[in-house]
Amino acid sequence: MPVFAFHIVMETSMNRELLIEKRAYEIWESEGRPDGREQEHWHKAVREVEAKSLEPVVSDAGAPTAAPKKSRPGRKKLKPSPATVA
Repeated sequence: MPVFAFHIVMETSMNRELLIEKRAYEIWESEGRPDGREQEHWHKAVREVEAKSLEPVVSDAGAPTAAPKKSRPGRKKLKPSPATVA
């Protein structure tokens, strides 16, 4: 695996982990901060984060659209040459 791909996978995994941790904490707080239910809250948060990541992105008009593509740093957009535009 190229080094840059490894970093992307690690960043995505870390972001997912943080989202799950935050959601599990919110669930714990919303249920009155009960003791001994960490696993239950964690698994519920995992299900919610995974379900949310599968939802389509909705535009302002209300129609589902594809998720925006992230631009890669260092890549330039090519403009068509005058010879190909006619």
